[in-house]
Amino acid sequence: MSVVAQLLEVELERVEDLGDMLPELYQFTLGQICSSGFEFQPLLPDEEYPLDQRLTSLGEWCQGFLFGLGSSGLSEKTELTGDIADALSDLASISQVANLEDEEGDEEDEVSYSELVEYVRVAVLLVYAELNPVDDHRSPTIH
Repeated sequence: MSVVAQLLEVELERVEDLGDMLPELYQFTLGQICSSGFEFQPLLPDEEYPLDQRLTSLGEWCQGFLFGLGSSGLSEKTELTGDIADALSDLASISQVANLEDEEGDEEDEVSYSELVEYVRVAVLLVYAELNPVDDHRSPTIH
């Protein structure tokens, strides 16, 4: 928890006041990522927020994801397939997104944002699958 407090630049007591919320959020997210139903959704603001805020939050989410991945020991020496390396590069680009000048996007902007969120969602699932391969040693079923 001290690492979280340091990253958030708050007193440790404030983070500890969250109780079990962070570990529970972690377990919930891990359960979504690991599920066979591809249920994972990044935790982002709802549609009721202006598009610029949602886009900024998406960029910050990608920054956090990449930071966490780097903190986990992933380095430039880690062997990644081309698709995963491209996905991480794209997430890095998305993390650099700047605020839009107008608060309200049009319908086309909303569709583009939704597609971007879906891309991030799938990229995270692909990265997880690459870095955490399923070890399936079950014997084949003979009929």
